[in-house]
Amino acid sequence: MLDTLATGLRAALRPWTDWNNRRLAIAEFRRMDTRMLGDIGLDRAQARAAVDAMMARRR
Repeated sequence: MLDTLATGLRAALRPWTDWNNRRLAIAEFRRMDTRMLGDIGLDRAQARAAVDAMMARRR
């Protein structure tokens, strides 16, 4: 019974944790300067798309 409850709770919280992880990742990219983004092959316009791609791979 506790396993079922824990599974249900995780499923209920998943959208919030996904949203929060995406928000934190975007904030990390925003803190980087242009040179740092370039070092990892991104520019500012690509940061959100990179986060979205990363999040999609995790699912």
